[in-house]
Amino acid sequence: MKEHRSGSTISPAKCFRGTTFLSRPVFRQPGFQVCGKNQVVTVSTECMAGTLTACMLAPVSSPPPVRKFLAKRTDAATAITSYRELIKTPSLHAEIVHSHLIKTGLITDISNADTLIHKHCESDLIIHAQQLFDEMPDRDLVSWTSLISGYTRLQRPRDALETFVNMVNLGFAPNNFTLGSVLRSCSECGELRIGEQLHGSIVKMGLLENEFIASGLISMYSKRKSLSTAMEILRRMEEKDAFAWTTMIVGCSNGGSPLEAFDLFAELLEKDMRPTEYAFTSVLKSCASLESLKEGAQVHGYVIKTGFDGDSSVRTSLLDLYAKFGDLCSARLIYDRSPSRDVVMYTVMIGGYAWNGSAEQACEIFEQRRGESGIHPNEFTFANIIASAAQSGKLDLGLGLHALVFKTGHALVVHVEGALVDMYAKCGNINDACKIFENMRGKDIISCSSLLSGFSCNGPDEKALQFFSSLHNASMKLDPFLLASATTSCTKLADQLRGKQIHARC
Repeated sequence: MKEHRSGSTISPAKCFRGTTFLSRPVFRQPGFQVCGKNQVVTVSTECMAGTLTACMLAPVSSPPPVRKFLAKRTDAATAITSYRELIKTPSLHAEIVHSHLIKTGLITDISNADTLIHKHCESDLIIHAQQLFDEMPDRDLVSWTSLISGYTRLQRPRDALETFVNMVNLGFAPNNFTLGSVLRSCSECGELRIGEQLHGSIVKMGLLENEFIASGLISMYSKRKSLSTAMEILRRMEEKDAFAWTTMIVGCSNGGSPLEAFDLFAELLEKDMRPTEYAFTSVLKSCASLESLKEGAQVHGYVIKTGFDGDSSVRTSLLDLYAKFGDLCSARLIYDRSPSRDVVMYTVMIGGYAWNGSAEQACEIFEQRRGESGIHPNEFTFANIIASAAQSGKLDLGLGLHALVFKTGHALVVHVEGALVDMYAKCGNINDACKIFENMRGKDIISCSSLLSGFSCNGPDEKALQFFSSLHNASMKLDPFLLASATTSCTKLADQLRGKQIHARC
């Protein structure tokens, strides 16, 4: 190989003799080195002694190293097998191998193409995977399944379902991996009807006992709040793995059945299965919903025992649990001992102080950590810190935060607007609260309750009752907080008639 001068540019198109698939500077990717004479040029230590790399970096005048590579093989089948293993190399860029296989003609082998589609999907290069798929003269079930799994993995469920429908229309029968990915896509995009049809087909095909498919069905039904059906599938599984249990625990926790989630977690431990981080975060959420601090502390002990106290999502769930119970010392200890803090943990800690009326500590963390180590407040962070200003009644702090959310572009987010309405109302600035409320694009019951409470506390009470009547006329569902604020205004006005009318709606 010729020595390349330092600073010289090597054209990918020239190296591949006209191949246009790679027309961008891939040589700046990690792992590439262009060395001097008699030195090794490497893409990866596993790239078969640098043969592939030499092909990619060699000038046009050099003899094609690919021919030398193939000449060492006894037959084409052996060469194809070698390249297939090369494609699987984790540190190798799929785009590079793709171009190389096009040049050598090995891309026409369906197994090579299937493996490369899978590699593209793993590298989040779904466009390249689809392009290769479309150009394949023949496709097998692996081709279809790899592409469907890629779309599912990248949270593009509609594309996954469309690909699946095309596959079935062409006469391909799905396997357990295909069905598992499609079921996951059904749950993500809310296509329960399609999922139920697949469920029927799965029963007919006798695949219901497959753990991968059963877990997919459990996930689909639990996400769509059909917990009884999901539980029935779990109970009928002959061999339940930790993934199936965890899927059901997550479904119950998110579906408003915290007690069932806790019981399932206990069963999982009784069967000597190792919980995952998802199981821990879900059961801790259930402990918070059940107001079971004692059980939550026991789970915390098991988290430490199993070594999951180093997981960021588990630490955040523990912090949230203690903060909701007012144990801010334990929450702060978890926060301070965390080696890395993301915006979620940062937001939860601020929220914990806000919920417990510790506005000064909330502001302290907000100011210390804002913009530090790449942590930037999001809309939930701002909603929590504005709530702390509302709880403390500090209008100056609230005004400063209002200016900051305008500067950062979060001022028009619904829950930030709701927090601002609540802050101005609690600080006695009812006029500004009304202005923000009137300009809100999505008025929810929380913002309505905040404004009505502001009218009741700061007056005028007649305005509060008029606002309450407008909500009733708009057919908004009235919650106890709205009714309590309205009856308070009736009491102040000594309006017994309207008080009885409101009481009748309770």
